[in-house]
Amino acid sequence: MKRIKLSRSEKAIEQALLRGEYRPVKEAEFKRIAGAVARRKKDAAPTKPGEERPSTSQRQRRTSRR
Repeated sequence: MKRIKLSRSEKAIEQALLRGEYRPVKEAEFKRIAGAVARRKKDAAPTKPGEERPSTSQRQRRTSRR
């Protein structure tokens, strides 16, 4: 079986799960939260597929060179 390599953020989530930082919610509450996240994603600036949005420091460096 091929092992997968978790990203730093995925490892942090896994550790938080083990520490009990997350707790179960009812389905209605989960759908409400999922809807809020989906609406927020729609408001985000679109990028090309496979392209990450530059971090704040990268945007600042780019604008300071002009």
